[in-house]
Amino acid sequence: MPPKSFHIPLMRFAAYSLLTIFLAACALADMPTLQVSPTPCQCIEPTPLPTPVINGTCQQPLEFERWLQRASRLREEVGEILTNLPSTPADELHTTLQDMGLAIINLSPPDCAAQAHRLLLDAVSTTLMALNDVEDSAVLLQQSQTQLAAFDMLYAYLLQQLEAGDNALPE
Repeated sequence: MPPKSFHIPLMRFAAYSLLTIFLAACALADMPTLQVSPTPCQCIEPTPLPTPVINGTCQQPLEFERWLQRASRLREEVGEILTNLPSTPADELHTTLQDMGLAIINLSPPDCAAQAHRLLLDAVSTTLMALNDVEDSAVLLQQSQTQLAAFDMLYAYLLQQLEAGDNALPE
């Protein structure tokens, strides 16, 4: 058994340690916390795009062909924007994509091309949403690519129908 004199320093040490821990806990509780106000979001909200107006039927080959040509050019531009997305400043992307959406809307589709037209417009809208939603941006950009791929398939079908002649076009 250790001598009695050994227990007194050990008990003092334990008492001082507990007192120090207690005082430190009280001091931490009394310290003011740093209040940091959240910085406002620098996000640019996309302007909702209006619904395009159907213009004519696919039974009018000149109008239908004109739409196909313009839609093809716009599709290429949207594809380039998605390809160059990482290297383009965000505010420039917002402006470009909103202008692109308006150009697509102003390109009034014939009745048989309404679904393809909607896919192209949705790809632009989804890309705009991806720029504002950092958490889901990868998912949204993948969705934009999927919408463009669906547009490409529908576009190929419509082009084939135009080349086959008026009788093959859906009404």
